[in-house]
Amino acid sequence: MSSLIATAVQALGGIVGANIFGAMTRGGGAFVRTLVGAAAGVGAAWALQMNAPATFDWFTNLTPGEAGRQFGYLLIGAGGGALVGLLVGVMFAPRG
Repeated sequence: MSSLIATAVQALGGIVGANIFGAMTRGGGAFVRTLVGAAAGVGAAWALQMNAPATFDWFTNLTPGEAGRQFGYLLIGAGGGALVGLLVGVMFAPRG
């Protein structure tokens, strides 16, 4: 159950990050940014945990307790979603 909640929080962070950065670049549709952002948030957390476990632990231990861990998951997901949202926004921005 705990991993399901962590995944949901990472996806939520990815959605928020992708929609903010995607809207700033005025690219892509909100539905596409939402789907891509959710996947990017979960993927960023997974990649960070596998490749840089010390950084992942630092993010998830910013504040003590379970709420601090979830806040870390939210930040990691938002970072991944923001990066991919920015890329999607640039790729699908209106031309001309």
